[in-house]
Amino acid sequence: MGFAASRRKEWLTGGALAMIGFLLSPVSWWNDVFINIPVSWLLASLISTVMPLNFSFLIIFCYWLTNFAGILLMYIGSRKALSKKLSVREIFLSLVAALGYTFLLILLIWLGVIKEIKW
Repeated sequence: MGFAASRRKEWLTGGALAMIGFLLSPVSWWNDVFINIPVSWLLASLISTVMPLNFSFLIIFCYWLTNFAGILLMYIGSRKALSKKLSVREIFLSLVAALGYTFLLILLIWLGVIKEIKW
């Protein structure tokens, strides 16, 4: 495989990882509402059937896990595709957004809007 083909493969692989990371990270407002919170809810419900842990704790843990995975995948993907690092400011703003959504999750659980799925 030549240099150009190798570089194209790195760019495509890195781009795919960065895109998945973007979808999971708290960089934009819509992905938490449509991806992270539903995924966290589903994961927390599945885990709670196997382990008798507090559902509120599980959903928040899973939510932070999806955000962390998103930031990590964006970092790895952008380095692979563009040889570029995320800035400290971008990571900080992502974490602030995740913290805001965490408070929203706590409020929705407290109000009874989000409940454990019983399998």
